[in-house]
Parts: sequence; C-alpha cells; structure tokens
Amino acid sequence: MLLIHAERFSYRVLTEHGPLSPARDEVDQSTIENSYKDILICFTTVEEGDWERREEIFKGLEDLVSHSSKIGVEKILIYPYAHLSSRLEDPRKALRLIKILAKKLSGYGVEVYRAPFGWYKAFSLSTKGHPLAESYREL
Repeated sequence: MLLIHAERFSYRVLTEHGPLSPARDEVDQSTIENSYKDILICFTTVEEGDWERREEIFKGLEDLVSHSSKIGVEKILIYPYAHLSSRLEDPRKALRLIKILAKKLSGYGVEVYRAPFGWYKAFSLSTKGHPLAESYREL
C-alpha cells in the first residue's frame, strides 16, 4: 500500500479493464465518481499469494489504523492500484480480499470507502505535505 494523506482526492471511472475481465465491481451513480477531503488514500496492490496469507495481512490493519490516527484522519479510501507490483494475485481473489479488508477496517471505527476494482479511473490528488503524508506499508 502506498499511503497518501490527501487534502483533496477525487476519481472518475472511465472504462472497464476489458469486457472479459474476470472480476470487477459494479458501478452506479454512487461509485462512478467521488470526491473526498482530508482522507488517507491507500493505493492497494494485491500480490500473488496474498489470498493464502490473508489472516496475516488482516493483522497488519492495526498498523494502518494507528497511522491514520497519528495523522488525525478518520476516513480511509482503499484504491485498487495494480501498478505497485508485477506479481498480481488472481483478480477474483484480489477483489474478494479488498472487500474483506474494507469490512475489517471499518470495524476499527474509521470511515472506509472503496474505489471500484477492475476499472480504469482518472484521479486528482492534493496532498497535505507533512512528514507523514506519504508512506508505504506491506501488510
């Protein structure tokens, strides 16, 4: 995960990864375009083998919540971002894992949002720019 504390962040769904893509979220008016203020963006890549070690990954969520608390953020956006690895998990497993991550993360008392998986999106980002505004985590 590449973590960015954003002053402002918005995305807009453009096109699906392909009509034969084995996994993607359905999009509707509530998910096709969104904007956020003062939010922690988690650009998230699911790598090969992550599904099998998911319980270990879930333990790392406490660190993510601790980081958001340190920077005073109560909102987290999980943004699927395959560009952080060349060893990607099967898309069906990756989507399932991201959905579970979001659900478990919301159990820590933070507002959790998810950008649609399996779509090309345009985004606009304005960072806060403090020392902890940009970081990297492996769960």
